[in-house]
Amino acid sequence: MTGRHATGAPTQRSRARRLALTSVGALIMAFVPWSASQATTPLTAPVTAPPADPGASAATAPMVSAVAAATATTPTIGEFVLPPAGSRTVTLPGAPANATSVTLKVRGRWSWKPTRISVCAGETATETCKSAVALTTPAQRAKTVTVTVTLPATAKNRVTFYNADASVRVRAEVQSYTTPPPPPAPAPAPTKAPEQPKPAPSATTTSPAPAPGAGSGSGSGSGGFANAGSTGVPAGTALTTHSGDLVITQPGTVIDALDVHGLVKIQADNVTIKRTIIRGRPLTSSMALITNELGRYRFTLEDSELRAADASPHVSGIIGNNFEVRRTEIANVIDSVHITGSNVLVENSWLHDNLIYMQDPNHNGGPSHADNVQIQGGSNITFRGNTIEGAHSSAFQTTQDRAAVSGVTVTNNKIDGGACSINVAYGSKYGPIQGFTVANNVFGTSQRHAKCAIIAPSSNTIANTSNTWVDGTPVQVSRG
Repeated sequence: MTGRHATGAPTQRSRARRLALTSVGALIMAFVPWSASQATTPLTAPVTAPPADPGASAATAPMVSAVAAATATTPTIGEFVLPPAGSRTVTLPGAPANATSVTLKVRGRWSWKPTRISVCAGETATETCKSAVALTTPAQRAKTVTVTVTLPATAKNRVTFYNADASVRVRAEVQSYTTPPPPPAPAPAPTKAPEQPKPAPSATTTSPAPAPGAGSGSGSGSGGFANAGSTGVPAGTALTTHSGDLVITQPGTVIDALDVHGLVKIQADNVTIKRTIIRGRPLTSSMALITNELGRYRFTLEDSELRAADASPHVSGIIGNNFEVRRTEIANVIDSVHITGSNVLVENSWLHDNLIYMQDPNHNGGPSHADNVQIQGGSNITFRGNTIEGAHSSAFQTTQDRAAVSGVTVTNNKIDGGACSINVAYGSKYGPIQGFTVANNVFGTSQRHAKCAIIAPSSNTIANTSNTWVDGTPVQVSRG
């Protein structure tokens, strides 16, 4: 419950549940993998690989750092999304300055059709490298390969991942580095006995200090944005408990001041829900606290709270389209608002504290794809005056996997979190998104990719107008 919570016993129970869920959310987020501290874990001292030729001298053999076997934490390139015909350059974690090659275990997954991934030395994916495909992913599934990349000095310990055909998630683990052989030891002078070697000083290993964790959004609503006090059920509202799913079949129905311990299924036009808490129920398959048969029936939601009482990898806030949401809080779900078509307005609302599961059955045992807003298709979609924060993947994600997306307006919001906060992807079926306006928003800095407020392919125009970071500096569009 929020600062505008209802009175009476239902309010007290909700407040207690919120405290409990907040603790659970903090615990879950603590186990997010592939963090910055892992990506910079130093390698152990290299060990000498056996010579390929049994008669060769060990002094001329290359040095190989056996990363996977010798360290408790494998240096990892955290998962990122590559659009079709897109590339990303990364610095290899913990690479020796004189590394001549790197062996990587590369995983690609969740492309909607098979796609080809290449791994190139340096900062450019040349045509020759693009044609040397390291991995072809199957549709909607994961595949992993091990690949060795030669690192010339010009690569500066960087590699570029290139993706040919369909949007895909890529992750890599460093297995080993190869370095030049050490110089041969000088032979002792023939007229002098060799000196007794001095005992080598014992090595001291210093663990790096843990990186400070990013703080969760407070929802304080500074600057007039939506917050705990301006969203949710108004204080003083007496709620009536409804046990079980609420199925609405009468056009024009108004639902007011209910505490729904179940799901709301809208099956009639022009429904209004206001001053109501929707808590859901235990789920075994994907569902949302509110559905309207994928946009078939129009509804309005005002001054309400959507908060899953039973945390689950299957639960979202709203799935559908053809609706308006005002002054509403949505939390403790995977996706806050999952848009499947046109005509959506969300304003003056607070979307925060999304769930994240590191072994999500809906993602083949990988991490949840948790977004505040996911747009699968549609036009005339507007978000304004909201506070949108606390999702693991993105604050906004476009995919176009149902239909073309156009006419998206994101204005006057406070936005934070995600790998990048606004992730514009359009796939290969429908082409660039037309009419995507991002204006007058304030961005926090807790993205997992530092200072990545908006990311979009270079072929997609984004109207980036008067967007700033919290310190007032202007926001630039990243090209991924």
